[in-house]
Amino acid sequence: MDAVDRSRLQQILYDRRDALAEDWHQAILWTGIVPFSRAEVRRRLAELTEQTIALLLAEPFEPGQAESIGASLARLHYVQPETLGKTQEILAHLLLEGLPADQAAALQSRLTAFLGWMAAGFFQQARETILNEHEQIYRALIAEHEQWEQALCDSEARYRAVSELISNFAYALGIEPDGTIVYEWVTDSFTDVTGFTSEEVTARGGWPSVVHPDDRSTASKHLQMLLSGQSDVSEFRLVTKGGEVRWVRDYGRPIRDEQGGCVVRIIGAAQDITDNRQMEQYLLRTERLAAMGRVAAALAHELNNPLQAIRSNLELALEFEPVSEAREEYLDIVRQEVGRLTGIARRVLDFAQPPNDTRYSIDVASLVERTLILVGQQLRRSSVEVTTDLPTDLPPVYGVPSQILQVLLNLTINAIEAMPDGGHLYVAARVHGDMLVLSLVNDGPPIPPEYLGYIFDAFFSTKPGGTGLGLAISDSIVRKHGGTISVKNLRQGRGVKFSVTLPAFHAVKRQEVVS
Repeated sequence: MDAVDRSRLQQILYDRRDALAEDWHQAILWTGIVPFSRAEVRRRLAELTEQTIALLLAEPFEPGQAESIGASLARLHYVQPETLGKTQEILAHLLLEGLPADQAAALQSRLTAFLGWMAAGFFQQARETILNEHEQIYRALIAEHEQWEQALCDSEARYRAVSELISNFAYALGIEPDGTIVYEWVTDSFTDVTGFTSEEVTARGGWPSVVHPDDRSTASKHLQMLLSGQSDVSEFRLVTKGGEVRWVRDYGRPIRDEQGGCVVRIIGAAQDITDNRQMEQYLLRTERLAAMGRVAAALAHELNNPLQAIRSNLELALEFEPVSEAREEYLDIVRQEVGRLTGIARRVLDFAQPPNDTRYSIDVASLVERTLILVGQQLRRSSVEVTTDLPTDLPPVYGVPSQILQVLLNLTINAIEAMPDGGHLYVAARVHGDMLVLSLVNDGPPIPPEYLGYIFDAFFSTKPGGTGLGLAISDSIVRKHGGTISVKNLRQGRGVKFSVTLPAFHAVKRQEVVS
């Protein structure tokens, strides 16, 4: 997009800025409870709208600013996924609505990247906001509890014990000399939580009868700890009269006789933590949604390898006559790579529930050969020579062929890009015990020592415009296959060596038989 087109697009977007902010406000108005007036929320959304338009037209695009806009939205205490969904819907629709086709196309890719990074920032900040609110509530309860404790310090012993604990219900158990446990009292709120009266619980056989069958051993250990004279906290499930399962955190404290010997009483309080457990699950889902936002950014990187292979092989195919067997081979590779593109897109769409990948016996030498065919055009253009050392008696490895091929492509393309002025790539494989070790050595410049510890971290990149995902994805794939991946600089600046270890097929199958 040239400067004139950019200026025209800028004017169009700024003309609809106020309407966009108003529609954004109306869309998310009822998706959360926020501690700000409507006027204040409207003002802040207007600022975010202006920042969004500026970022979409900026060069270069700054993912960090997109994350910051998403975080600013969450700081308004709109932390529900519904808020983000409506936000993305409004922005995607109104920013592109009515634009000429060429301007809409130019803005579409930038808008897609913006929404992905915005989602990442939103969910990260939403998580922090929720945790901060949870901490504030907890501290307020503690402060309130301390006030109660001070106010009730001279009350009857039963209520003095209860005041030491924040709970949904409190209780006291008496311990007879022969070890019999007597239920002295339980607060009425016990019935609110479980639906049972204390009499009904006694008739059912006592306290263990309302504990979830799978948690009775946990509750029993908790009781034994208290009987031994030690205070204890335990979490387990109760089954209510209506069949509902509720999580409780039980705080117990033993009371000894006047001589400080035997435990004669246990006082305790139980806190209904079902909502806390549900919040933990919500935070886990939030983390996954944040990851999905980042996966959207990773998609461009993942698609690049097969697209490059398709381009290279189409160029090669055009150099042959129609009847040429070589041309047929290159076109077959193109077909396979198109299928791999489809698989990558499907994997992103199914990210929430990744499919079970089927593993096979893999001939690593064949995969290396295929990798070099796929990047052949890049190798020639970059004047990179390749030497392979792959013994014919290499054992197969056990894994998902397409994923191992992805690792080899990532490492090979990484090596080519490290030698823009040409160089040499050495690929070798050796057997070490039950592992196959594959080495890729390039004679490009060494990696700065301070970067070596971060080279496999997601979003870490030393290349301009790099996503920092290729090596992170490779590391994840190799680890899932039970292997390792490492990097080191060779001595005297003679290059960089990447090593990948994968379990041999026979070792995996032997372990399965033993198991």
